[in-house]
Amino acid sequence: MLTARTVLLVVVLLTLSPCSDAAPYIPSECCFSYVKGCLRLANLMGFYSTPRECFSPAIVFETKKGVKLCANPKEKWVQKAVQELKKKVLRASSSTPGEEAVPLHGESHSHSHRAGRHRGRRKSHLTATMLPARTVLLLTLLLTFSLHHSTAHFTPVECCFEHAQKPIRHPQSFYETSKDCPKPAVVFLTASGDEICADPEKQWVKKAIKRLQRKI
Repeated sequence: MLTARTVLLVVVLLTLSPCSDAAPYIPSECCFSYVKGCLRLANLMGFYSTPRECFSPAIVFETKKGVKLCANPKEKWVQKAVQELKKKVLRASSSTPGEEAVPLHGESHSHSHRAGRHRGRRKSHLTATMLPARTVLLLTLLLTFSLHHSTAHFTPVECCFEHAQKPIRHPQSFYETSKDCPKPAVVFLTASGDEICADPEKQWVKKAIKRLQRKI
């Protein structure tokens, strides 16, 4: 019978072995251009640095809307934003959980009562100025397209720096990396959810792509 320490060692080795085999062939996010101007700190949720393999170093900021934007780490506003986000994380981790929010200065029960008396008046005013659903939908689409068009050039792109040496078993889907990447690659999505880079010039890669295209 194996000891608990031996079983734990075997489990760790089995867990690390597939990760170490596939890790070099996983696509990494890189930036090829930087956002122009400063981003508002209030709109930022977090940040991370792109890998060292990327041609241009960059800080990727994540906004509250889930948009990722590339920024130049040498600019002062970027360095300041990184420091402020680090402080925000430290404050959040040190805050007491379950603490109730403190009312704004000057807010009182009488103020809430007065707001309640005028609620019906504001509701009728909003109803009168409500836009048709078709107009709202059109404005939403225009704003979404405008945001995507203005930020797409500054969002990080997945690139591959090494190709898998052995054929991938049972790939579920695939996609090609951006033309901006220094090395062309095809990324296969496996049944376990891993993304593995492959050389598009290899014969086994071309055959795998044809098989997947026939399934579609």
